[in-house]
Amino acid sequence: MGEEEFAGVEILRLAPYSAPLNPIEHIWSSVKATIKQEMSASFYEMLNTPPDLTQTEHRLRFLERKIDVAMAAVTPRACLRACNHVQRHFPRCLAMDDLPVGE
Repeated sequence: MGEEEFAGVEILRLAPYSAPLNPIEHIWSSVKATIKQEMSASFYEMLNTPPDLTQTEHRLRFLERKIDVAMAAVTPRACLRACNHVQRHFPRCLAMDDLPVGE
């Protein structure tokens, strides 16, 4: 590639990403934890592939069912709680303080 390909291109510097300031990270963490619990509780069900399905198709359907269960936890109340949780970090960010990890 020659430099002429990039003539007129402006490089944008993005701000650093901060998971503690993103409510969706809290929701996603909850969804993943629920999926893991569901899969662990029914591990042997996942291993028993019905004869009419391939192992891949069976496991995909199994995972989709577990995702459906986990997504039921994404409620307006859970979203509000995640937003409220994130907002408590804003003053420290504005003051350029370090954010606690794992809170």
